[in-house]
Amino acid sequence: MKVHVYVGRGGRLMILPKEDEEEDERAILRFVIQSSGEAIVVGPEDEVPKDLPPERVFAYGTLTDPETVASVIGRVPYMVYPAVLKGYELALEDVGNRYNTIREKEGSRVSGVLLVGLSDEEIREIDRYEGYPALYERRRERVETPLGECEAYVYVARE
Repeated sequence: MKVHVYVGRGGRLMILPKEDEEEDERAILRFVIQSSGEAIVVGPEDEVPKDLPPERVFAYGTLTDPETVASVIGRVPYMVYPAVLKGYELALEDVGNRYNTIREKEGSRVSGVLLVGLSDEEIREIDRYEGYPALYERRRERVETPLGECEAYVYVARE
């Protein structure tokens, strides 16, 4: 299954089964959602990448939403759902009175999304969005997806 998503001015959203040139011209944001085996992949194009190119970020909060990601880095990268980070749990405390976080906990897991193929500049934009290094630290951790296991950056609140 594959759907084309177009977001227009004022938040108008069109979800269509095939590409539409007229919607493409009017859209301020466009992406494709498709299944790939047991994964759902959101991306800028129809073709799902065969491997998981660097750089990667595991997101578990607001950056699981393609529109939010696009507002932070200026585009929708490939996003692989589901992604799982083992050895962590969602934390219910606030960070800087605004955001939740994750914390290490053996035997636990956090579900989220893997953002794939980010540039160094896009990583810096995500750093700013996440409040790194003031509020969060950035770690490299193993993340599992239906497309394979890989290392990705993970943002964890500073204590």
